[in-house]
Amino acid sequence: LNELKTVQNTFLSNFYSILKKERCMMPSDLFKKIFREGNEIYYMTRGDFTFRFQNNNEEFVLMDEKEKVQLILDEPGKREFQGMVKNFILKKEKII
Repeated sequence: LNELKTVQNTFLSNFYSILKKERCMMPSDLFKKIFREGNEIYYMTRGDFTFRFQNNNEEFVLMDEKEKVQLILDEPGKREFQGMVKNFILKKEKII
């Protein structure tokens, strides 16, 4: 997660677009919604895989297929990621 904060990438922006598409407010809402359908979920745009979500019981694996960034979240990581996304949304919606 620390590398995600410091490295220039569009991971959070890509994740945010999926949140909006699924009409979810926060990552926890999205995870509850998508993992009802299975343990591995793929998102596609124009025939290309853009994002992959995996539920390995103890942790979630988020893979931005465009950026080639993988994020593995354990319980404390899920809470920290939730905060990061919340801050991203606040900044994003202030600017717009």
